[in-house]
Amino acid sequence: MLPPYVIHTLGPRYVDGTRGEEKILWEAYAKALALAKDLGVSSIAFPLISSGAFGYPKKEALSIALAVLKHHGQKEEDLWIYLVLQEEESFPLSLALKKKVTAYLAQKGLWEEDLIRTRSSSSMPMSMEMAMEPQRKEQGIVKERSLEKLLQEAEETFQEHLFRLIDQRGLEDVTVYKKANMDRKLFSKIRKDKQYQPSKKTALSLAIALSLSLDEAEDLLRKAGYALSRSSRLDLIVCYFLEEGNPDLFDINEVLFSFGEDTFGSF
Repeated sequence: MLPPYVIHTLGPRYVDGTRGEEKILWEAYAKALALAKDLGVSSIAFPLISSGAFGYPKKEALSIALAVLKHHGQKEEDLWIYLVLQEEESFPLSLALKKKVTAYLAQKGLWEEDLIRTRSSSSMPMSMEMAMEPQRKEQGIVKERSLEKLLQEAEETFQEHLFRLIDQRGLEDVTVYKKANMDRKLFSKIRKDKQYQPSKKTALSLAIALSLSLDEAEDLLRKAGYALSRSSRLDLIVCYFLEEGNPDLFDINEVLFSFGEDTFGSF
């Protein structure tokens, strides 16, 4: 089935990067997004503009595409933006970052070339997961909390716990679901239903959007009946960013894509 519209936008022919190519490429995406908004479409998909016959270096082209799509995506509430890449090699992840994540995975007993891995997007209950708590306690990662606080939080549902965290941080709903790369309708559904049962990926994306610590993220997951698994590469990659602090879903998606894992939502 063909899309209702095909928007033609002309990207720059790359010469040497000093002739306004970056500005022209940014405007190519921006003008297409403005037209999509005027047309009232709900989603739009882009190729990596100018990175083919026009010779724009893929690394620079990707960096510009992600920057402009992220900028506009955070402003548009009802427009899903997709960036379509033809091959993983078109996604040149920072070598330094990939080395750090690879070292982290190796430290946890998982290597990049592992062929068998657990998909964290599955709805596997916590009792079937290999929880990371013992190892994290040995490494001093777990923050001690008072018994009073633990008892206070014990009876909360996932929804109640989530929105208490949002209120504590003084965040607005739109900020949270945008950072979680989540549809506004889904977020509204969660807010209205105290017994809402999210998927594991939904719970994880919200933990990332709230910049939770690893300990806080596991608390939120437990409210939904999940745990982070040491046998899942996706889970461990998310753990790496949570431990680093102030995680960004775009950065996490870049790494997940590079390692051949499913990403959160869409770019």
